[in-house]
Amino acid sequence: MGKKQEIIESAYRIFQRHGYRRTNVEDIAKVVGMRKSGLYYYFESKEDLFIQTFMGEWVEKLTAFCERLYQEPDIRKRIMRFAKGNWREVGNIVTKFGGSVETILENRSSFGKEIHCQVNDISTEFYRKTIEEGITQGIFREINPLKAAKVLLGTTNSIEIASLSMLTHEIPTDQEFKKIENHILLTLGIL
Repeated sequence: MGKKQEIIESAYRIFQRHGYRRTNVEDIAKVVGMRKSGLYYYFESKEDLFIQTFMGEWVEKLTAFCERLYQEPDIRKRIMRFAKGNWREVGNIVTKFGGSVETILENRSSFGKEIHCQVNDISTEFYRKTIEEGITQGIFREINPLKAAKVLLGTTNSIEIASLSMLTHEIPTDQEFKKIENHILLTLGIL
């Protein structure tokens, strides 16, 4: 195991135990036998470390989630369940581990670009395959499945970012998460 992965695994345990706010970089550095400055060789900030820690897990969960969803025969339900499950994972990270919406938004494009790309690639491929299957079944008209997949992903991402950025406090309430989820599902239903 490389040093970066060791740091991520240690950070995961510490963030889980103490939450985002009560964890400091010194705690993580001590566990992996490094100085605080050494962590900054691998991560730009505490926020970057937090995001990369949970995004790696998200990639694994997302891959498994897609495989389970392919078993859903109703194409429309499959798309809705994917969007809902993906959004709920964002909510889990924010609420369960105490990361703020600001942290998620600020680091969304910078957090482990390779991880961000993996999440987008997995999501795009899921939508593409599902749309292709819907075309074959006659549910959807003939369209370019890849372009349609990118539109669905771009739309859901835009709703998430816009909705979160309009909040006036750091951690959304359950009601706010549900409202955003309903907005995503309504928009996908229209598309």
